[in-house]
Amino acid sequence: MFKDLNLKPVYTSEDDDIPEEFYNPVLRYAVQFDRTSAYFSAKALAMYSEGLEIYAVARM
Repeated sequence: MFKDLNLKPVYTSEDDDIPEEFYNPVLRYAVQFDRTSAYFSAKALAMYSEGLEIYAVARM
């Protein structure tokens, strides 16, 4: 679960690979993903796709 992940308290785009270090590992364990954003690009979704893959498999 989440407590098994080595998560940092803060991530910055300058110092971290946020999709690989945060979103993808967290999304693999998540049972639900709600996001509100004024801007969410297709490129960002593609970067997070590895973590979201389990949702596509679960619906089959």
